[in-house]
Amino acid sequence: MCSRRSDRHPVDLGYVPQLVELPPPEVMDEIANLYFIHCHNQPYSVFHEHTFKMNLQAGLIAPEVQYCMLGMAMRYFPLLILFNLRFCENPYFAGRKNELAEKYLAAANQIITTLVRDGIVTLPLLQAIVLCVFVDIHTGRPHRAFVTLGIGIRLAEAVGLLAEPSDQLSPITQEEHRRVFWAMYMLDRIAGTGRSLVQSIRDEDVEVQLPMDEESFAKGIAKKTAPLIPLETEEEAEQPEDLGIVAYLVRILSIWGRVVDYVIQGKTKQRSTQPWHPGSDFAAIEAALLQFESNFPKQHRYTPETLRQRVIGDEARYYAGPWLIMQFIYHSAFCLLHHPVFPTLRLQHLWRKIPGAFLQRSSDMRLVHSRWIIRFLRDADACGYEVMSPFTGYCVCLPC
Repeated sequence: MCSRRSDRHPVDLGYVPQLVELPPPEVMDEIANLYFIHCHNQPYSVFHEHTFKMNLQAGLIAPEVQYCMLGMAMRYFPLLILFNLRFCENPYFAGRKNELAEKYLAAANQIITTLVRDGIVTLPLLQAIVLCVFVDIHTGRPHRAFVTLGIGIRLAEAVGLLAEPSDQLSPITQEEHRRVFWAMYMLDRIAGTGRSLVQSIRDEDVEVQLPMDEESFAKGIAKKTAPLIPLETEEEAEQPEDLGIVAYLVRILSIWGRVVDYVIQGKTKQRSTQPWHPGSDFAAIEAALLQFESNFPKQHRYTPETLRQRVIGDEARYYAGPWLIMQFIYHSAFCLLHHPVFPTLRLQHLWRKIPGAFLQRSSDMRLVHSRWIIRFLRDADACGYEVMSPFTGYCVCLPC
């Protein structure tokens, strides 16, 4: 094992940062372990775990990334830190845990702002932006998160992350580039769930392939996957290829974005505004959801017998987070599409023409899919799995 460098600011920032000191190396190692256990793949995955930990030991992790990770840990795992001997007996944390959480995030934002201002765009900078947006969204600062995410997306576009990375990079680095973009894409779809917040990334502009499966990524194997928008040959295949659970999470978020555009933001592509019409956007989106389920490989589908296997064990943290959130979003998409607010917002001019059968079917669909959301929550809790993403709270409240 290589020794830790004493210089904890390996990136040349062009100035000497006046920042809060980083904790001792052994504490930072434990913080990284907490991150990969509780935050990695819930649902954002921007680091290769083994490479990250090796680089952390060598002192090669950029300070903005370390500060973001520390800020996340102090906010999300206060009890774990409080009762962990490495933390509670360390004088570095004595009596100032809350103070340090704010200082860490402020330090990360200071470095990010400086790098962006000077036009220095690196992979660690984009990774740090993803972590900062994650923290802001989940601590009730959606507008700041949206602004930071918008900057990150523009930087990603500027350095070509919407296209495939150079094949001169290692397979691990290539996949980290892809996953940083896909993390921003997922955040864009989640943060853009509202009437005043518009999604920034258009599916038609995305050329980078979907994330590879976790096993291939962990082993550093180069693997060709599929594009974001399914090909006709893929939809017609009798046995669909398994793309990996993160890829299916990205695809369901793509459809979720269409549901939000249609129901909440009122954007339509077809001339027909009557949702019961077979050529309407409503019918097209519902067909896309059903096609998604049709293309979903059998080995990833829910059964009571296999749920416990998916959420328990050392490998579960790579799979269970994306799988559960994908299930929540799939069923929430139906709930939003069939929400009772939809006729109020969109069909006022057709109120007397709405077929009673359409309203009854919408009520039935919302009831069925809301029950699935509650069932997944109860089953995950019964298995002892901790769902960390607060977006699941939105999914639970949505059918109400």
